[in-house]
Amino acid sequence: TPLYSSAASDVYKRQGLKALKPDGGMFVMVDIRETGLSAQAFADYLLDSQGVSVLAGEAFGPSAAGHIRLGLVLGNEALADACQRIARCADELKREYGHA
Repeated sequence: TPLYSSAASDVYKRQGLKALKPDGGMFVMVDIRETGLSAQAFADYLLDSQGVSVLAGEAFGPSAAGHIRLGLVLGNEALADACQRIARCADELKREYGHA
C-alpha cells in the first residue's frame, strides 16, 4: 500500500530490518529476530522505551514468532515517526546484544 511504502519501507531498509509488505491489509509484520529478543520482549521494551505499541507475532502462531505486527492505522507523519522509533529501538538492542 502507498501508506506502507512511504512511511515504513525506507526507514526499515536503512536500519536493516525486514518487513513483509501487505498486499492490501492494514498490518505489517516486521522481523525483529536480529535484536536477540523474543517478539513479546521486544514489544514490551518498545512500549516502555519508545511509547510505540505493537503486537508480538507469537499471538498468530509459531510461524510469526520473531516478528511484530504494526497496524497502519495512523496518518503518514505519525506512522513514519513510529517506524523510526521501532528502527531506533531495534538498532539499540542489536548493539546491546552484539547483533549489529
